[in-house]
Amino acid sequence: MVSTAVSGGKARLVLLASDLGDGSRRKVKNLVRHSNVIVLEIPVTKEELGIAVGRGGTGIVAVTDAGIAASFTEKIADLGDEYRSAYEELNRSAERIKQRRKETAAHRTNIKAGKRRAQQ
Repeated sequence: MVSTAVSGGKARLVLLASDLGDGSRRKVKNLVRHSNVIVLEIPVTKEELGIAVGRGGTGIVAVTDAGIAASFTEKIADLGDEYRSAYEELNRSAERIKQRRKETAAHRTNIKAGKRRAQQ
């Protein structure tokens, strides 16, 4: 559920179909108002968006993986400045997450090998 992903802080990107109703659009914007989630209206219908994610007609999709969100927005970045700036922000976030994972893995390896931080 989109609301669970957004309120739980897991959503990175929320996609809205172009033919989504005004009431649903307002609910989504109110839901993400106090979060750091990017909301983009994409030029596809609810039916097309649903097919893309393997469901029936779906007007709203939350993307929780920063890498997938960045990859998707990269594909549509040529559609306008809004999409390009969303890609840049999501790409920075994905790179930070990737770097943190790399550092965590190196830290775990060092702990297993018995290495300690150098004393200064």
